[in-house]
Amino acid sequence: EKEEEKEEKEEVNETQRGEKKEEQKEEQKGKEEEEDMEWEVPNTVTVDEMSKKSGLEFSVKKVFLQLREQKVAKAVGQGAPIYLAAVLEYLCAEVLELSGNAAHHDKTKIITPRHILLAIRNDDELQRLLSNVAVQKENQQRIEQRQQQQQQEDDDE
Repeated sequence: EKEEEKEEKEEVNETQRGEKKEEQKEEQKGKEEEEDMEWEVPNTVTVDEMSKKSGLEFSVKKVFLQLREQKVAKAVGQGAPIYLAAVLEYLCAEVLELSGNAAHHDKTKIITPRHILLAIRNDDELQRLLSNVAVQKENQQRIEQRQQQQQQEDDDE
C-alpha cells in the first residue's frame, strides 16, 4: 500500500509539474503579446486623431510608424511621435527659411542645394547638428536653366 501511495504521489507531482510548465508557457505567451501590444497607441486616441489634433504639417502617423519600425524602444508613448514630428517640422522650417533668405540674397526664387548648404554653414546650431550630413550638389546647367526660366517669367510680368 505504501508503494501505491508513493506512486500516486509521484503521478500527482508529475501532473502538477506538467500543469506548471503549461502555465509558464501561457504566461510567456501572454508577456510576448503584451510586449506586442505596447507598440500600439493606447485605445483612447488613434494615431490619425493625434495627427489631426496636433496641428502639424508633418504626419504624426508616419513618425509613429517609423519609430515602431526602427524599434527605438519597447514601447512608444502617445506624446513621442507628436514631439518628434514637431521637432522635425521646426528644423525643416528653419532650414527652408534660411535657404529662402540665401536664395533671395542671390536674387532668385528657386532654392538650390547651394542655398541649403549656405543656410546650414551660416547657422552655428544647424552647422553643429548637421555636421555629418552631405548636401547633394546640383548640376550647374540645371541651375542656369532654372534661372533663365525665372528671368523670362519675371520679364513677362
